[in-house]
Amino acid sequence: MGSGKSTVAPLLARRLGLPVRGVDAMVEARAGAPIPEIFRREGERTFRRLELDALRRALAEGPAVVDAGGGALTRQEAWLAVHNAAATTIWLDVSPDVAAERADWRSRPLLEGASGADARRDRLAALLDQRRQWYRRCDVRVDASDAPETVAARAAEAALGFGASTVPVRIPAAGYRVHVVPSLAGVGAALARRLPPEGAARRAAMVADRNVQRWAECVRQALESEGYEVLPLWVEGEETSKTLGTVERLVDALLEAGLQRGAPVVAVGGGVTGDVAGFAAAILHRGTPIVQVPTTLLAMVDASVGGKTGVNHAVGKNLIGAFHQPVLVWAAMETLESLPEREFRAGLGEVVKYAWVEETPRLLDDLEAGHDAVSSRDPAFLTSLVQRCVAAKARVVEADAHETGYRRVLN
Repeated sequence: MGSGKSTVAPLLARRLGLPVRGVDAMVEARAGAPIPEIFRREGERTFRRLELDALRRALAEGPAVVDAGGGALTRQEAWLAVHNAAATTIWLDVSPDVAAERADWRSRPLLEGASGADARRDRLAALLDQRRQWYRRCDVRVDASDAPETVAARAAEAALGFGASTVPVRIPAAGYRVHVVPSLAGVGAALARRLPPEGAARRAAMVADRNVQRWAECVRQALESEGYEVLPLWVEGEETSKTLGTVERLVDALLEAGLQRGAPVVAVGGGVTGDVAGFAAAILHRGTPIVQVPTTLLAMVDASVGGKTGVNHAVGKNLIGAFHQPVLVWAAMETLESLPEREFRAGLGEVVKYAWVEETPRLLDDLEAGHDAVSSRDPAFLTSLVQRCVAAKARVVEADAHETGYRRVLN
């Protein structure tokens, strides 16, 4: 409170061309009473329940700038709603001193009785200490100590910058973002923001293709830099590895290491690695988080997105598996530098498929016009290709997450 959310939100919405939805206003409309009265009459617990309901409704009603109260995102249920909507979160950060100057203690139940500036500052400092671990999970942080117009401009720039490198996949109860970025360096920080800030999530298993040990080491370092204890497991990234035997070996190792339900499995490699690691994560403890870090073009534009995991059977391919959506996909262009030419061309074949699936001939035109950029594996050009293909797949998956009809077009 006192960071200027209610003032900045409409200014930001105007810059982005979006409506603004105030969670507090939605709570008051539903309860038929102002927030201080709700606190007095029914207590904070009832208010938080109404607040969570309002936040879910605000996120479900379509693109908007959502003005959430300072305590709204201090529970995992609220963050699940945010992630399922693939929303971008912005932390307006101010010092307790600045917040104390701005916040009117008479209209803030959590500041009740703090009539003096020092008392307000101490109360706000204590709240910030309690909530900081949750605020740090936001996608972007903006210094909100300046004038509202300046803060709104910073927030717009930060939000657009974050959105430019990510593609949302909005699946009910399982939404996530695909980060299409230059390097692997930020994957640890992104994962730390995506998962709860305590408990088993500070351990992680990394299932990696032996052929990409260089990139696996980068991922391991990125995870360890965020405080994760990493268990490395290796697989052969060949079709012959897509067996129940491989999955059983992975599950045995994960259980032996004592990996709990909240700890993520991070798959580093191509489609085979993502399939077996994803299936192991889907059945371990009836579902533990899976992070896909594709290192082939084909996996970036297709296999890592959409949650299909599984292995082959003697009767046919991919007959045993599960739909298990990732919590995060991190596609780093640097991993394409060392991709063998045949594998690179296989990925381009998948790119062409998306041009036909989405009936967007411009993508074919751009491939032909950008022949030299493709041949030289220009990072900027490849980034655009991956983003466009992922966006196309996201639209199909969002319409048919479990392949009951339309999604079969991707086959």
